[in-house]
Amino acid sequence: MKCCLADNTKSREMNSEAEYHHVVPTANAKTHNAQMELFAEAYRETETAEKRQQERKSRSNAANSDVKKKDTSEKR
Repeated sequence: MKCCLADNTKSREMNSEAEYHHVVPTANAKTHNAQMELFAEAYRETETAEKRQQERKSRSNAANSDVKKKDTSEKR
């Protein structure tokens, strides 16, 4: 049976780890479980990095907005 890890596009399309469902033969269970742990860790790290990037962007936008407001009020 084919594991979802073989298809990187599927992992990119997932919204959460809960949506990751598949069947693995028992002979490969230990290896597969180790792979899944690595996948889950990488997924969480990517998700965290994306959240940090969004937070930085929103803070930057807010700071830029404040600067523009000050500039327009000083010109008046």
